[in-house]
Amino acid sequence: MELILLPGLDGSGILFKDLIAALPATLTPHVICLDQVKGETYYEKASYLSQYIYGNEVIIVAESYSGRIAYELCGLLGCRVKRVIFLASFIHSPSHTSKLANLVPISMLNESYFSRYLLLLIGFAGCDASSQVKCVFKSISLADKEKLKNRLSNIATLDEPVRSFNTKTIYIQPTHDFLVNRRAVKKLQRLFKNTSVYKVKGGHFIAQTQPKQCAKVIENVIDEYEGEKK
Repeated sequence: MELILLPGLDGSGILFKDLIAALPATLTPHVICLDQVKGETYYEKASYLSQYIYGNEVIIVAESYSGRIAYELCGLLGCRVKRVIFLASFIHSPSHTSKLANLVPISMLNESYFSRYLLLLIGFAGCDASSQVKCVFKSISLADKEKLKNRLSNIATLDEPVRSFNTKTIYIQPTHDFLVNRRAVKKLQRLFKNTSVYKVKGGHFIAQTQPKQCAKVIENVIDEYEGEKK
């Protein structure tokens, strides 16, 4: 069984550090760095990735931005995808303001007093998460800026998908997600017809503030799948 972790907008996978540490040592997840993935559109990125996924049994964990990549991979890999776990993610426009994502200057993503305050307020729902905020800015600073712009553009121009899947899906929904609205979650549930929602207290960066809870959900999903095979 191949466990694949797809990161959020920063693309590095660095922010999965605490989540991976909370997973059982027997699991060796394959963390994707989006800067190394070729393609302009979500579909092109998924198509490129699909060439390097060799497992016949694949479980995908998709954080935020990467939700649509996971969706496209379900179409490309078919029944090889055994489970998808969405972490505060989306497969089409997550909010009305997201359509303006491509207008965000990259300079606004640099660390400053204002950007730290904004990230704590919107991304972490006011939680005391100063160390996690620093990690977010560090990860963004390491990103290929052109590819980061491309990812922002992808969010702004997301179309509404229509293909549905019966793949068993788990959605980890923060109680105070100000970046992905309920409508976006409902749309995901309509297209992934076999979806369970787990609410976890926190803001959008739920894997960073609640890594143990998120890891436990992932572990339970894997255990359930392994049990079904016996």
